Amino acid sequence: MPFLAITLALAALSISLGNWVDRRTLIRLNQDGIEFNNRLRHVKFSWPEIRQVYVLPSRWGDKVHVVGDRAHF
Repeated sequence: MPFLAITLALAALSISLGNWVDRRTLIRLNQDGIEFNNRLRHVKFSWPEIRQVYVLPSRWGDKVHVVGDRAHF
């Protein structure tokens, strides 16, 4: 029983953290490039650094993927 309770508590914490991160994700587009910030990770690309951008439809909305030489989000 304690093993199940610990497992469920860890799952609940993981889901809560994921929701918190999703709510605070910010993507900014400006003349200099694109910036991603979710308070846990910060990535900034100038326009020439971006190698690929693609949008994948999902159940809860479209997911944007930006790929550069040194990072991606």
